[in-house]
Amino acid sequence: MTFEQAKELLSVCQRDELRDHAFGDREVSWYEKDTGRYVVEGYFSGTSQHIEFTDSFTSFEGSEANALGLIGTARSVERNDETGPAEFKQGVVMSRLTREFVRQELED
Repeated sequence: MTFEQAKELLSVCQRDELRDHAFGDREVSWYEKDTGRYVVEGYFSGTSQHIEFTDSFTSFEGSEANALGLIGTARSVERNDETGPAEFKQGVVMSRLTREFVRQELED
């Protein structure tokens, strides 16, 4: 599958995002609008950008994955953290996010 074919496919899909504002990363899943069939998964952070199509051995990395990462209709965007800033910024990790802070967060 070419990059252009991937753009075309994703443009007719619905996208679900799970964002972690504290770590600045997000997990994204794309589904066909008509059938709801799961077709693509992706992960985006400051150091890794990856999209993999479930029906083929096609994947995209880096800038190509980033370009594809926002295509499609956003169906749901949710958080999986409670401590991060209100605004999501991909690749930006909270400054106070230390091992001690995370340990304390998990113990509370």
